[in-house]
Amino acid sequence: MSICGAYGTPRNLFGEEGLAYVYYDDPDLIYEIMRWWVDFYTKIDNTVTKEIEIDYVFMWEDMAFKTGPLISPEMFKTFMSPYYDELIDAFKSAGIDIILVDTDGNAEVLLDLFIDAGVNTMMPFEIAAGMEPVKIRKRLGHKLAMIGGIDKREVARGPEAIKIEVMSKVPQLLEDGGFIPTLDHSTPPDISFDNHRCMTDLLNRPVGSFQNSRRLNNQYVSRSALIVYKETKTFVEWRSGQVDHAVEICRDVFELGRSAQCDRRDAAARPALTRLLHSRVQWKRYNLLNRRSVCQKHHQAIDS
Repeated sequence: MSICGAYGTPRNLFGEEGLAYVYYDDPDLIYEIMRWWVDFYTKIDNTVTKEIEIDYVFMWEDMAFKTGPLISPEMFKTFMSPYYDELIDAFKSAGIDIILVDTDGNAEVLLDLFIDAGVNTMMPFEIAAGMEPVKIRKRLGHKLAMIGGIDKREVARGPEAIKIEVMSKVPQLLEDGGFIPTLDHSTPPDISFDNHRCMTDLLNRPVGSFQNSRRLNNQYVSRSALIVYKETKTFVEWRSGQVDHAVEICRDVFELGRSAQCDRRDAAARPALTRLLHSRVQWKRYNLLNRRSVCQKHHQAIDS
């Protein structure tokens, strides 16, 4: 289940600069927004979990830039921690034990606060911002599972740079557990199809070599291995008219990645990939066209 976070929500209302002023000029307004935030998502949680099983909660925050977070740790404790505590307790009471936060940039000084509030997984560990997963694992141990950590800039440079980047961190982190390697952000346009394929080929090697490792069966890794399929399944089950479309997307994903006989260099695989990407574009277009009506339905359901 994806939600907008305790920083992301007021940021969307005021903008980054406007929110920085409101924290100081009108803190009571922030408290009121945060109270609404907890109540809104708690009611959604109570409604949805009666119908389907939720595997994890994804919180979008994006609250840091290259050298540090957009708010201080003290402001986090004041305006975010109490509300995180309450909402995450509600999620865990409903049986959701994976709480994943997405924030780009360098949020390292906030990691302990996220953990104290109940967050146990984060992404994308942006290397350009100094969020090196090996360093963070040494400091935090297994308090935090990690997704990401592969420098997109190195992947854009070509096979040799990709090999150095992947093999310098992925084998040791996979063996240690609690790590899902992927790009440290969305794939930028300067990464070619061949370079992306090179990265995935390299990632398949350490995954295979450690697949019998007892430590790979970490509580986060073993469940998150199905993250793509389950996320799509959970996301669309309650959206009428879109289930068959989403199942087709999932089938494309699994047919590309599951079969040992499928050579990723085979041009025959490209139509399926093209169809998959086109489906995702159509899915995003559907969401954009229906965002207002979906939000109105949520509000009507909660008000009733």
